[in-house]
Amino acid sequence: MRRSRPEQGRPGEQRRQMRCAHGVLFFVSVLFLYYSRAQTGGGERGRENQRGELSLLTSGRNGIEPGSRAAAAGPLYKKRRQRQRRSHRRPSYSPTRYLTRVGGRRLEEPRRLEAGLEQQQQQQPAMEKPRQVVRKFLARPQHEGVGAVVRRSIGRFELRYFDPFLVLDEFSVSAPAGFPDHPHRGFETVTYMLEGAVTHEDFEGHRGTIKAGDVQWMTAGRGIVHSEMPAGPGTSRGLQLWVNLSSANKMVEPGYQEIQSKDIACTTADGVTVRVIAGHAMGARSPVRTRTPTMYLDFTVRPRAAARQPVPASWNAFAYVLEGEGVFGSERCAPAGAHHLLLLGPGDGVEVWNKSDGRPLRFLLIAGVPIGEPVAQLGPFVMNTEEEIDMTVDDFERYANGFEKARHWKSQAMVALGVE
Repeated sequence: MRRSRPEQGRPGEQRRQMRCAHGVLFFVSVLFLYYSRAQTGGGERGRENQRGELSLLTSGRNGIEPGSRAAAAGPLYKKRRQRQRRSHRRPSYSPTRYLTRVGGRRLEEPRRLEAGLEQQQQQQPAMEKPRQVVRKFLARPQHEGVGAVVRRSIGRFELRYFDPFLVLDEFSVSAPAGFPDHPHRGFETVTYMLEGAVTHEDFEGHRGTIKAGDVQWMTAGRGIVHSEMPAGPGTSRGLQLWVNLSSANKMVEPGYQEIQSKDIACTTADGVTVRVIAGHAMGARSPVRTRTPTMYLDFTVRPRAAARQPVPASWNAFAYVLEGEGVFGSERCAPAGAHHLLLLGPGDGVEVWNKSDGRPLRFLLIAGVPIGEPVAQLGPFVMNTEEEIDMTVDDFERYANGFEKARHWKSQAMVALGVE
């Protein structure tokens, strides 16, 4: 049987229907592009705005030549503040959601974390559930400060924050490059030297040099302006960790704990050596007092040996490989090499194997109590709200509320660079 042809609409009606369909598709495409850019912080430009640390001395990359403090700081702060506000409206990565997924603990109310030494000293039970690697990053080189190179693993676009840790940099710097005068507020910095030496000085008159194996645990608190410059010839290499402070401790007075290499607790057993920067391990204990309870361990594992370290189940933990290759979490996992950061999931401890035949494995194991409070950050200022960030910028520009001594202070590094 011959089928009858369907009735055809009028040509004008078909054109109107096609135009309507095209209009709907165009509108949907625009919405999709807008939503995608909002989710990623505005594309590459948004990503660039989210990166980097604010510095008083700026290079030609941002269009401001090194000059007076007001010329370098004022306009740059305002521009960065506007850009970062836009990028923070819809962050592409939610640390709180991620930490909940990997076993971190989100606290419903602000915690009042005082000195955590007593909590660190509690003996941990034997491991029942070793932590597994849930994410792995390769820290790639980038420029920071003035001519310095860092490998940033925490505080970059892929991992903005790992509660309570804000930044982890492995830095390499040779004179005259370095980190001239710059401010901090609201957190602590931990500088651990691997090679060479760095001279530190601040507006309180504190000055000293930390050498290979030494540690400086600095509490920025309500405000500090300081410089960190290489001391002597050659390359100085080390790590700097930023540890967040709870709202109760963000405005404490600045302070320092400096430990020479010979005074750092160290022990060896079964082919494993550990240096205890903070916390305790293998019977050795650090004298460092931490306002945010923190474990900071430097392990060296000989070939064909294995390390086991308990970590409180409620803490967030990660490992950073310095030398060699290691297998973390499970013997079936692929090994991780130097400059890799490994986020560790839920559990009560960590197991690590060095399966190589001739090369030692050296890695850092770092863990801490998640604070669970909102984080508002503008470069070297870390508070809880955008309003507090605005107040911090105003305090710094007006030399008030912790920054009074910055008005007439200039480091010797700035003088040597010829900055007025």
